[in-house]
Amino acid sequence: MKRLKLLLAFYLVVGVASSAVAGVKRDVPLLYQTLGTKNTPIAVGLTPRGMAFDGLNMWVANYDSGTVSKIDIYTNNVIATISVTGTPASLTFDGTYVWCVSDSNVYQIDPSQNSVIGSVALSGYAWGSAFDGQYL
Repeated sequence: MKRLKLLLAFYLVVGVASSAVAGVKRDVPLLYQTLGTKNTPIAVGLTPRGMAFDGLNMWVANYDSGTVSKIDIYTNNVIATISVTGTPASLTFDGTYVWCVSDSNVYQIDPSQNSVIGSVALSGYAWGSAFDGQYL
């Protein structure tokens, strides 16, 4: 139940995380572990955009840093930062891998290795991604 609440809380702040609010460009907005209880902001890269949850960790695409941050939901610490080329805007978890859309590339990130293990070049720019249970 705690994971579900955290996941819902993160998705409630996605809109806020995708823009610079009150001059804050480095922090994911306050994470609510339970309704009405605030934690301190979690420092990630510049201009956090897309987010994904892999069942244990939150992933944040840092648009202006060219990185993806992995956050342990139990400690609220960034436990890995993965570099990608361009400006990562969207993340999707398919049950095994985290997929990052960045400009005209899609990067395959292995959560257990905290590294990019593959990429696909697109013919144009993409801004979003989704997984339907079979296809990305």
